[in-house]
Amino acid sequence: MRRLILILTALTLCAIPLVSRADLDGTEIIKWVQWPDPNGWDVKVTQPKVLADDFLCDEAGWITDVHFWGSWKYGTVGQITGVHLSIHKDLKGAYPSQPGELVWDKDVPTSEIEVVMWTGTGDQGWYDPNTGEWRYPDHTETWLVNIEFREKTQWFWQEGMVEDPATPGQLVPSIYWLDIQVKVADPINTDFGWKTSLDHWRDDAVWRDEFWDPETWEKLESPIEPYESLDMAFMITTIPEPGVFAIAGLGLIALLRKRKT
Repeated sequence: MRRLILILTALTLCAIPLVSRADLDGTEIIKWVQWPDPNGWDVKVTQPKVLADDFLCDEAGWITDVHFWGSWKYGTVGQITGVHLSIHKDLKGAYPSQPGELVWDKDVPTSEIEVVMWTGTGDQGWYDPNTGEWRYPDHTETWLVNIEFREKTQWFWQEGMVEDPATPGQLVPSIYWLDIQVKVADPINTDFGWKTSLDHWRDDAVWRDEFWDPETWEKLESPIEPYESLDMAFMITTIPEPGVFAIAGLGLIALLRKRKT
């Protein structure tokens, strides 16, 4: 996989978004990120569970890679054998706020999944919203799951600013939802959870089981703090076109590489 380089660029000279920190593979630019909470929850995302969180897109472009953070229940490390990803438009007016029209999906095989240790963590909890089971503390390790779409035919094109149906002529950012489900080799003895984030944007993340009606979602809230919203930790990145790198060179103020051990 490509080694992610952190690029800090002067906005007056380049339209590339600023990146505050990165530790991922690829020469990529971050389009959206919600960093992991080092003392947060890992919410069960093992099949048949599906979790989803929304994100904003105000600039059109390709999504070429998806990264998300998670942990294993009890700290018992298993093997991820596949990940199902999907991207949906926002279902306007729905309660709870939830994914709507499916616009992209992919079953990711083991060969396209990289799982690496993410350091700097502390006590973390485990939560299964279906059964209500929770444990805190449950584990301390955090893992970063990197998924790279190697062929352009696998990428997803974000629309960016679109016309507001309620106000013709006015442009508003697009809102999408990222849905994730993880498959593991031994679902009896190992469970993987998607980690919560310190960053909260718009509405709560949501959850459902795959055999439910696809429009039946439940809000994701803390199991110990009533009505405390939970959002998920993930990063969406893109590979800039070759010409963009040339433009970025005009305003480049730093190239940093941070490598976890």
